Amino acid sequence: DLVRSRGLGDVYKRQAYRQRLYDRAADAFRQALEIYRGLDDRHRQDKAFSGLTLSYYTIGNYSATLDAALEWLTLARSLGSLHAQMQALGHLGNASRHLGTYDQAIAYQLESLELAQQLGDQESQIAILNNLGLAYKAMGDLNRAVAYQLRSLSTVREVGDRDAEIQVLKNIGNAYYAQEDYSRSVEYYQQLLRLAQQREDYRAVGQVLRSLANAARYLG
Repeated sequence: DLVRSRGLGDVYKRQAYRQRLYDRAADAFRQALEIYRGLDDRHRQDKAFSGLTLSYYTIGNYSATLDAALEWLTLARSLGSLHAQMQALGHLGNASRHLGTYDQAIAYQLESLELAQQLGDQESQIAILNNLGLAYKAMGDLNRAVAYQLRSLSTVREVGDRDAEIQVLKNIGNAYYAQEDYSRSVEYYQQLLRLAQQREDYRAVGQVLRSLANAARYLG
């Protein structure tokens, strides 16, 4: 209908605008990187690689993300920066997952997790555990996917990051749904619904209500 068409048009316009912004950001970071290479300023190269890799990943250019993150990892190791290594490995893991090389994705994420634990960086551990769950889910190992998502949930609740908890609960519910364990799927979707309502996150509320309806069909 006309209203729906207009709504979809607005969505596509926002997506196109966002794409242009990150394309421009990637261009700016590439230019900055060349300047810092000319100056032999490795610390600023590190910052430029951080922005460039994120820009490539955000626009869905996973091959470019992989190439940039590999260069960044080499630089980070030469600088002895554990934090930069952790970030580069995380991007390598996510890009590899999108490119379908799941074993490599998991290896990168496990190495990233080890560094996050060394650094005592709980927020990064949450993201990495979540990403490991997504990688195992993508390769079809749903038991391990759930196990990593549950570890992520435990850590996110220790930290008290409610935004991250919403995403993790969604992923756990989805993983149980994929396992056809609809009772557990509903259990986590209901937790997600309560949290989303508390936070007045109406977009998440709408999504989880649809997920609950889908799961409920199989429970009779």
